[in-house]
Amino acid sequence: VRVHGPDGKAVLRTPAMDGTLEPRWPEQKSTATIRIPDRTGMLRFEVWDADTAGEDAMGCAMVSVADALAYSTLDGDISLALGPREGESDKRVSEAAAKGELGQLLVRLSFAKDAEKTAVAPSVAAPATSSRGVAPSSTPVPTGSKGLAPPGQLTVRVVGGRGLLNRDTFGSSDPFVRVHGPDGKAVLRTPAMDGTLEPRWPEQKSTATIRIPDRTGMLRFEVWDADTAGEDAMGCAMVSVADALAYSTLDGDISLALGPREGESDKRVSEAAAKGELGQLLVRLSFAKDAEKTAVAPSVAAPATSSRGVAPSSTPVPTGSKGLAPPGQLTVRVVGGRGLLNRDTFGSSDPFVRVHGPD
Repeated sequence: VRVHGPDGKAVLRTPAMDGTLEPRWPEQKSTATIRIPDRTGMLRFEVWDADTAGEDAMGCAMVSVADALAYSTLDGDISLALGPREGESDKRVSEAAAKGELGQLLVRLSFAKDAEKTAVAPSVAAPATSSRGVAPSSTPVPTGSKGLAPPGQLTVRVVGGRGLLNRDTFGSSDPFVRVHGPDGKAVLRTPAMDGTLEPRWPEQKSTATIRIPDRTGMLRFEVWDADTAGEDAMGCAMVSVADALAYSTLDGDISLALGPREGESDKRVSEAAAKGELGQLLVRLSFAKDAEKTAVAPSVAAPATSSRGVAPSSTPVPTGSKGLAPPGQLTVRVVGGRGLLNRDTFGSSDPFVRVHGPD
C-alpha cells in the first residue's frame, strides 16, 4: 500500500506480502506519522501488486483530513472500500471496481494535537482561510466537542458592541450589523441602535440560522453607522466556519475584535484599526447537526474535497470528539486487506500499500 497525504507526497510504503489477497502488515513496518496543520486536504491509500516486471494497481481509497481526524477517535480497525484511482487507465481495475471486487483496506488512525494557542486578531485583513476578529485573550477557539460535525444549522445571534468607532461629528453613531454566510450572501441585518457606541440588539431581531454543509468558508460580520445620507463603515470581523463550529460549544458571549474590511478604502476605519480603536462585537453561536449518515463508497473517482473509500455500513464517520483539533500529528497504521484484486495469472498477488500525506 502507498499512503499519500493531503499534499500528495508519499509518507509510507509497506512491505509486499507474498502471495495473499488477505494481507496483514507488521505494525513496525506499516506505520507513519503525518503533520496535520489544518482540516483541509486528502490522504490517499494506494494498493499495488509487487512484480519483478513492475507494479500493477489493485485499488485506491481517499479520505479527507477532516474525516481522518474524526476516525482517529475510534478504537479498532477502520474499513476502507477500495475504488479506482482518479483517471484510472488500468482496465482490470476499472472493471473490478464496477463489480465491487476491489476489496477493502483496514487502517488505524490516532491523533495527537498541539498545545492550544489563543487566537489573536491581526490589525490588517486576514487571508480568506482563517478567522480574523477574535479578541486577544478574550475568547480562544475551543478544541474538539459537540459543535464540530456538519452538515447542520448554525444559529448566529448578534448580541452587542463595545467601544465602537464613532462616525458622527455630533452625538454618537447609530450602529447596525450585517452578517454574511459562507457563500458571501447577507443572512442578517440587525436594526440600527440610535446614538450609542455600546449597543445591545434585541434577540428576536438579531438572530439568523445559516445552513452549514461542511467546515469550509467564512462568516463575515460588518458593523455600519446608519445615516440619512448613507452608511459609514465601523469595522468588520471574519470567522472561519471551522472556528464558528468550535465556538458553538461555548456558553455566553463570544468577543470579536473588529478590524478593517479587506481592501478597506475608508481612511477613518483604517486609521482607527491601526490604533486598535474599532472596538469589539459580541455574538453567540449554536449548532444543530443533521442526523448522522453512513458514508457509502462510490464506484467512480470522487472529487478531491471529499472522502472516497469508506465501506458501506462498516465504518461511518463519527461526529465531534477528541480527534478534531489540528494542528497536530496523525499516526497512520496500515493493518491489512480483505478480498483484494488478484493481478497474477498463477498464484496470488504480492500486495503493498503506499500512503500519501498532507505535506
